[in-house]
Amino acid sequence: MVPQQELICSLELECSRKFGNNKYSFYHPIQLESFFIMCWKTQTAVSEGPSNSFTRASSSSSNGSHDVNSLGDRYCCSIYEDGDIINPIQDARMRNFSWAKSFSKKRDFSKEELETLLSDIYTQCCLSKKL
Repeated sequence: MVPQQELICSLELECSRKFGNNKYSFYHPIQLESFFIMCWKTQTAVSEGPSNSFTRASSSSSNGSHDVNSLGDRYCCSIYEDGDIINPIQDARMRNFSWAKSFSKKRDFSKEELETLLSDIYTQCCLSKKL
């Protein structure tokens, strides 16, 4: 029996830019065997102006602990293999992953979903070649 290898990688910030109300953080690409994964994070701020009073009120939680200046970090990625873009819903190796069906519909993930995506690609697509 071959011991299970664990994927250990971290997102390394390359640069951040603000476009309008959105802040984008771009990360160095991740290479997993023949896969090349480009990741970035979007963060949308809610302005404090009176025109957004409804938005601010509806986005805050009942106990007031939600930060109304940030609607949360959402992670996005593009997946390439040998230079070609991969659509996970069409790729037979990926289409059964829990995140693959939503990949074509929403294109953004929580950090946990992105970690699952990276782990799935590594274990099913990279490690399976070695076995």
